[in-house]
Amino acid sequence: MQPADDISDALNAAAGSSLLSAPPLVVDKNQSATVVAPLNAAGCAFAFAHGRAALIAELANAGNRVAGAAWQFPDPGARPGADSAPVGATSDDAHPTLPEVIGREETDVQRVLFINVPARLAWFDGHFPGDPILPAVVQVDWAIHFGGGQGLARDRFAGFSRLKFRSVIGPDTVLRLTLSRSAGTLQFAFESRTGVHSTGRVRFHVDADRG
Repeated sequence: MQPADDISDALNAAAGSSLLSAPPLVVDKNQSATVVAPLNAAGCAFAFAHGRAALIAELANAGNRVAGAAWQFPDPGARPGADSAPVGATSDDAHPTLPEVIGREETDVQRVLFINVPARLAWFDGHFPGDPILPAVVQVDWAIHFGGGQGLARDRFAGFSRLKFRSVIGPDTVLRLTLSRSAGTLQFAFESRTGVHSTGRVRFHVDADRG
């Protein structure tokens, strides 16, 4: 376990970071510390451009003095029981099926999520041994999952169109997921610092009483 003084020093250094929307805090000091660090728009942009590991090193004052701690970047827009754990909560899910949402931008018709694809993701098991990649069907499923609610309400699934999978997505990748909804269609795009990974449209039957 990392010495408490080292953790406190690192948190004090990170507290004034321009990448955070609020000071970081430690929510668990048992066998291993967990640092909860809410990102702002600049923090999401940094993670997207440089990756999660580089973000942690930056927040730990470059020396990474809390190397033994786990870091969590809570979703600022998550509702209890929704896309992600609430601020201050930690996940003990050894094999999650959803990515870590670290930030979002919302309008009535578009949602932009910044997500991290953890290496322990369940979908990497057996796909493929020694060279894990995120299955295409999971990317579509995530688009549907995160495309619900707050102006992007789900309707009855009707099919796919214009699916393009251009490059693979591996573990520990920070992605920008853009979701746009209009006329019974949900458009999605997964991008990382290396470029666009996948795009497509999901069609829905729109019920008359739901618009």
